[in-house]
Amino acid sequence: MFNWSGSGYHEITTATTISELGRAYWLNRRVGPSNITFPGAISSYGDFNQSKPCSLDLYTGWNDLGTPFMFDINWDNVYLEGFSLPTYSGSIAGPYYYDGIRWLLPTEVTANMSFASFQGFSFKNDLGSPTYLEIYPTSAKKKDGKTAVVKSPDGWQALVVVENQGGSDHNYFGLSADASIERDQYDYPEPPSGLTGTSGYFRLADDQFCTDIRPEIGEGQVWNFAVECNGQTKLAVNLPAEFPAGMECFLADLTRQVSVNIAGEKVYSFIPESSEQTREFRIIVGSGEYAKQVLGKTFSVPTATVLGQNLPNPFSGRTSISYQLAAEGRVKMSVYNVAGQLVRTLLDEHQMTGRYSVAWDGRDQAGRQVSAGLYFYQLQAPNRTETRRMALVR
Repeated sequence: MFNWSGSGYHEITTATTISELGRAYWLNRRVGPSNITFPGAISSYGDFNQSKPCSLDLYTGWNDLGTPFMFDINWDNVYLEGFSLPTYSGSIAGPYYYDGIRWLLPTEVTANMSFASFQGFSFKNDLGSPTYLEIYPTSAKKKDGKTAVVKSPDGWQALVVVENQGGSDHNYFGLSADASIERDQYDYPEPPSGLTGTSGYFRLADDQFCTDIRPEIGEGQVWNFAVECNGQTKLAVNLPAEFPAGMECFLADLTRQVSVNIAGEKVYSFIPESSEQTREFRIIVGSGEYAKQVLGKTFSVPTATVLGQNLPNPFSGRTSISYQLAAEGRVKMSVYNVAGQLVRTLLDEHQMTGRYSVAWDGRDQAGRQVSAGLYFYQLQAPNRTETRRMALVR
């Protein structure tokens, strides 16, 4: 059993530590599933007086809380400094909930869950001093409470999914007319990853956020995104139907010095170096000319067109092929079997000079899985054709 103590999760070794009203704790289940019973838990806190709330302290930093009542509480009856939840005033964020796979954001929690007994929820307090939640045990509202209208961004939002052996993490970037280029009501802090094992986040205002919403796109915008390394990792960027026509979206890996055009390749995979703790990325959205300028400043311009070795190799499910272009023009990447027959055309498009990556999932042109064996991949670019081999295992 663990609790958060300001800088990390610490194991609880004695039952006497569990004493404060409304605190929630983490259980690290090594083998499961299992059931936990609470002998003697037959009554709720308080006298059910609808005018008498229960107050739970919110200390500076992250707090894990649970309701002391043995019945579900609607989030409309949970208040913070006179405002109903969910809230983000620039100093308080929450409630978050970890469902065993990923963190749910405050708007997801309050839209789909209640403040249920025997469940823990997380809040972040950046006020610099403690404050508290007030929980009302009935449907009666606090008479002098001021309800805050929770707004959602009025523009498009793109989802970035990070997946590795520890689980998954969802992050959002996009636009809203009333957003700020700085931290605002739409930017939710990234919860701690100490026990969940998977974390991707936007870098904003010297902190980590799971959402980063901007006011406008202009010629283009760059989102700085980081992933905590935990074995082989996949990033999927899902652009919404409202994504503006004529705009490009690139994911740039600053370590490998490669970029992926999200319109053609929505998933990017990487294996971190043995000592690597964090992989840095840039998500670039804008006109083709804007993207070209940003990528040119991000990466040095290649002096030669080169086809890299696929990683991993051998592979069983998915592999990434990196390449760099010294000249702009038509580019084609194809996969062939040992008989020289075309298996799959991975891309066939006009590309700028720069560094790129494309993935192959071991399927043919019709979407069928191909058999294990040796395959060849070929890059056809201006003034250069190069071929390498790779091994698929099942």
